[in-house]
Amino acid sequence: MNLTQTTILTEIMQTREVRRIEEDDGVVTAHLDLFDRVVIGRNGWQRWWAGKDLHRHGHPAVIPSDGDNVYYYRYGRLHREDGPACYGDKGGPKYYLDGKKLRKRQFKAWQKAQQ
Repeated sequence: MNLTQTTILTEIMQTREVRRIEEDDGVVTAHLDLFDRVVIGRNGWQRWWAGKDLHRHGHPAVIPSDGDNVYYYRYGRLHREDGPACYGDKGGPKYYLDGKKLRKRQFKAWQKAQQ
């Protein structure tokens, strides 16, 4: 386990109980409970899982090592209710609800209807 992975695990352990840590070919998996786990790559990328699905409540489930373009997933589908679920290759925000891509105005209308 390298310093980057150790730092990320330390941050996770401040808010979550880590039940078991495994390392395989430089990739670290921290098991948080029966189903939840986070996988951390050598250079710091992160993938958060709930069972078989990418999932993290209120935070990005996929975090690249550069941290520039995070991805919000809910039970395996791109999803975010308070902003873009990700940013496209050209940096533009991309809005998704339950895996369905929306235009910004559709997303804003959906948000307004939820109030």
